[in-house]
Amino acid sequence: MNLWIYWIIIIVILAIIEALSNSFVSIWFGASALVCLILSFFSDNMFLQLAIFIVLGLVLLFTTRKKILAYINSSKEKPKAKKVTKKSTKVTKNNKKK
Repeated sequence: MNLWIYWIIIIVILAIIEALSNSFVSIWFGASALVCLILSFFSDNMFLQLAIFIVLGLVLLFTTRKKILAYINSSKEKPKAKKVTKKSTKVTKNNKKK
């Protein structure tokens, strides 16, 4: 059975989903599909490949997603509004009209 064809299709679909959503969910399942693609050249056991795909995808998702999101969010530039609001000003002239 040519299971490697299905794994390539799954990788392409997951890459498109990740490119459109940018949610860092399908990328981990894409990585596990890549592992299963390599595994498909050595084993024709569809259930083994499917089990590895699901387990590895979930392990990658739950162990690395938070770290990646924290890294990406920390590298974004912080707004400078907090710095401005902490400064005090002094009024030197009263411009009220009488």
